[in-house]
Amino acid sequence: MYLSFQAIREKMQGPDILFQESFPQRFKNLRYLDPQEELQKDTLYICTITEFSLHNHRIEEQSFIIVDDLGLHDKIDISKRINAFILTDKPKQLLRLQEFNRLFTESERVNSTLQQFILDDMELNGFWDRLSELLNLRVHVKQNQQVLYSNGSATQRSGEEKIEKSFTIADIRFELTFFVPHDFTQYQREILEQLEPLFFQVLKRYTASFEPMEKKMSKIILNLLQSTTPAVRPLEDTIWEGRETFQVYVATLPENQEFLTKKLSEIDNVSILAMPISESYLVVYAKEGAHDWTKDIEKFLQKQCSIISKSHPFIHIEELQMQWKNLYYHLKYLQEIEKKGMTCIGEDTVALLASKYKEYAGVGALIHDIIRELYNQEDRESMDLLETLYVYLKHERSYLKTSKELELHRNSIVYRINKLTTKYDVDLEDPYLRQQLLISYQLLSFFEQ
Repeated sequence: MYLSFQAIREKMQGPDILFQESFPQRFKNLRYLDPQEELQKDTLYICTITEFSLHNHRIEEQSFIIVDDLGLHDKIDISKRINAFILTDKPKQLLRLQEFNRLFTESERVNSTLQQFILDDMELNGFWDRLSELLNLRVHVKQNQQVLYSNGSATQRSGEEKIEKSFTIADIRFELTFFVPHDFTQYQREILEQLEPLFFQVLKRYTASFEPMEKKMSKIILNLLQSTTPAVRPLEDTIWEGRETFQVYVATLPENQEFLTKKLSEIDNVSILAMPISESYLVVYAKEGAHDWTKDIEKFLQKQCSIISKSHPFIHIEELQMQWKNLYYHLKYLQEIEKKGMTCIGEDTVALLASKYKEYAGVGALIHDIIRELYNQEDRESMDLLETLYVYLKHERSYLKTSKELELHRNSIVYRINKLTTKYDVDLEDPYLRQQLLISYQLLSFFEQ
């Protein structure tokens, strides 16, 4: 939370404090001065008059609480290019420093207390109740003419001031009205202003119960899937605004689609959107930092859908169309080979590319000469060499792991690899060659087909 010079001055009035404001500034931190550190403009530094005098004319546009424990403030030419609170009464100085610290601590406490309500997913009325208590004000929350929250009369009382704010989320307009007492301080106003991101988060929760939100989000998703041009800020003014990580699943249509949709909504009715599309079931999950429901989503999907294609997490919602196309093709492939359960698309990269290429030209030409020759010889020794080479490369050329998997003595593995590298004059130190050989072996299953 940030506090302005004016807000702090208002709370710290007294004959023992002298003020000098050279420029407007808001402060996030209160720290003791360390001349070795680079000074930050959003920090209010505490120092003694002696420490300050050493750096007085070398510092500009910084802000200080100067503890004048020697009574020297009227003898030092304090630079006019700084902000300063000068504590002149030595017996009160410790008490005053505690009061400064309390101001920053209390402002952060208000913010952290209300943030915790959101993180704990507590009842929304409790958030407004706590806000009213912490800042000594009355709150009214309305959506159109419907009152969503009120802690007292909506009529402005004598001696009160009315502060109004409006928010639009997913085409839903909310009106917040705060009734504050006549002695509502600048300090309280600044805290109220900086709490607006939290208000936005709380109001998002209300949108979960409004039908227009779901319709708008479904429309956005469908437009992203079908659009031929890049979308421009598609999540602006929606409940997913600010979401940075997305996960997508495409599954066979479940027998009881309504039941699954309801279960997913119960996990998180704001972050998860599910819909049937092109004879499949699409689930888009917009992750939120405080909660990760990935395991719960996948658990329910696997119970209800026989085959599911899963994306890697991605960070731009504009990628949705590309993700959907890849996942849909992957799902069709999984159905063809009858692979049940959930499979991440990355696990089938070679298979997907090869099966598509096979329709066009066949994959035989893509297989490395060494792998092709060993395979075509069809004798036992060649098959043994081929299998040994694959397992050896798969285990990153570990003789021990290869011998364990093939249940052969380590010397047998060494003999086979040496025979193969001598016969074909290949250098397995070459990482690019090793990659080619591994991929070629994986392509063999498609070559056989």
